[in-house]
Amino acid sequence: MNFNTIAPFAHPLYVMLKPVGAVCNLRCKYCYYLEKKDLYPQATGYVMSDELLERFIEQYLHSQTMSEVLFTWHGGEPLMRNRNFFKRASELQKKLGRGRQIDNCIQTNVT
Repeated sequence: MNFNTIAPFAHPLYVMLKPVGAVCNLRCKYCYYLEKKDLYPQATGYVMSDELLERFIEQYLHSQTMSEVLFTWHGGEPLMRNRNFFKRASELQKKLGRGRQIDNCIQTNVT
């Protein structure tokens, strides 16, 4: 793909990833997201699998028409995933990114 060519959808596409769904280490009364886990009562875990992580990164990068790509990690609390998860995500982004600039940001409660 030539990123210098203007594409019909040459605007960034932004998606927030939830690597642990509604899991959080706090129970803030104002949080709108913790109750979302009640939508999936049959679920036993809310953690994004390695297979889903790779598939999402591949598809998200493929959908981008810009030379710069932003990944936004959201929660619950995304830092409930360990460092290895984010290291793996970074490795996959580099592997699948075809030389594009890839940035990551995390929305966190920093606890």
